[in-house]
Amino acid sequence: MHEDRQRPSVGGVHYAEDREKAKMEFLMAKLSAGTRVGYDSAWRQWALFCRARGRDPYLLGSDRDGRHQDEELLLDFVVHAVQYFHRTEGTVKAKLFGVRFHHLAAGLEDPLLHKGRIWL
Repeated sequence: MHEDRQRPSVGGVHYAEDREKAKMEFLMAKLSAGTRVGYDSAWRQWALFCRARGRDPYLLGSDRDGRHQDEELLLDFVVHAVQYFHRTEGTVKAKLFGVRFHHLAAGLEDPLLHKGRIWL
């Protein structure tokens, strides 16, 4: 076999990446086109917001303190959206649902569950 060729693999070289992309497409297919665009936009904004604070966008708090920190970050995101970008209640809720959707699609728990200060 030539050194410049990649060794064949079952499912192709990018199988895992392609499979993850296909899973997300199947999950998103049940949503309307507008909702998909909104959820993707919300996730990008959330990820950027978290990155600017040195945080992972996936909320994984497993103990009481971790869940409280997750809730604080979500509340900071809400305040940021309202105070700096003048977003309305409905828009902020949609952004939170976008964050929720991407957590669930990744196989994680609902990040809004048991967050008493975040009313939807």
